[in-house]
Amino acid sequence: MPLDALFTGPVNGTVFNPDFVGEGFHTLTVTHGVGFCKTQDTIQITVLPQLTSVLTATEDTICNGEGVTLTVDASGGVPGVLYSYAWSHGLFPINYNSVSPQETTTYVVTTSDGCSDNAIDSITIEIAEEFSVSFETSPISCYGIEGFVTADVSGSSSYSYLWSSNPSQTGDSIVGIAGNSYVVNIIDNNSGCEFDTLVKIPNYPIVNALFSISPNVECVPFDQKDLLTLIDLSNHVDSGYWDFGNGDISQYLLGQNPNPFYETAGYYTIELTAYNEGGCLDTYSLDVCIYDPVELFIADAFSPNADGVNDVLFVRGNGVVELDFMVYNRWGQKVFESHDVDQGWDGTFKGKVLNSEVFVYYIKAKTRNGEEIEMKGDVSLVR
Repeated sequence: MPLDALFTGPVNGTVFNPDFVGEGFHTLTVTHGVGFCKTQDTIQITVLPQLTSVLTATEDTICNGEGVTLTVDASGGVPGVLYSYAWSHGLFPINYNSVSPQETTTYVVTTSDGCSDNAIDSITIEIAEEFSVSFETSPISCYGIEGFVTADVSGSSSYSYLWSSNPSQTGDSIVGIAGNSYVVNIIDNNSGCEFDTLVKIPNYPIVNALFSISPNVECVPFDQKDLLTLIDLSNHVDSGYWDFGNGDISQYLLGQNPNPFYETAGYYTIELTAYNEGGCLDTYSLDVCIYDPVELFIADAFSPNADGVNDVLFVRGNGVVELDFMVYNRWGQKVFESHDVDQGWDGTFKGKVLNSEVFVYYIKAKTRNGEEIEMKGDVSLVR
């Protein structure tokens, strides 16, 4: 191009700079020579809008283990073109990516339209300060005893606590029950990051005193009393003792089923007192009935409380063929009558439950061998 050529339009000398003139339609004219030798040419130049982009994240500070979505929004450049994207950290070449950094990380994306200068953006995702939690509990104790848990948080922030007790408790400590487990939710008040876990107040295994009586009959005949055996069904028992209700006390031995001895007929309450390794206590009791098959037998008390033990007052005897059994209250009113050894009194009168009271009974019976027996006495109804 001749050095004396003249350029007119948005130029600097002979330089047309799109960054300087800006977007739009621009006319450049070049003129050379004079008179009949003058030559001129014109050109139209279109400067497209600058390619720009904005990179955003759903969150710029996250808790460890959480994720965010990065999105780049591009505009300008060649109209109608599909932008291309190149991300750092090997992310997919699309306009958005989901990431879960394990540490504070800066992500860079380059947007291109194949013509304009590339648009480059970056964003830093901060990982909030992590905190760790340890717990101190009350010493191991019996189930159901009051205990505590204290949370010790290692971190520089302030923290809020919520425990799943009833009612809910806040603060770094909770008062609860040994053997119960509680969920604690701990929140970093600065970052909002949360931590939750299940904590149990320690307890010894629950001691359970339990046994059954063999033979499993309502009343054991006196001549079979030596067959009486207590079947131990207890759990987590380390020591204890048996009270056979006849004045005899026997040490509890694991795996042994005692055979109590009774010299006379009657009702006896057998109680097992059991302890576990921590000295935690449990008791269990059953009533045993032993009757003399030669004589008539009737208890001096019964408790119709629907617990399945001594709920009904029976007349017991061997070979009874006839029976008259009457019960009277303290005013002499007859409240019960039976003529069958299998029909006892359940403590009601005309369908109404009677309160605790002492009643008088009268019995007249005839045995298979013709012997006639009469008995009368007091019986206590205990509610």
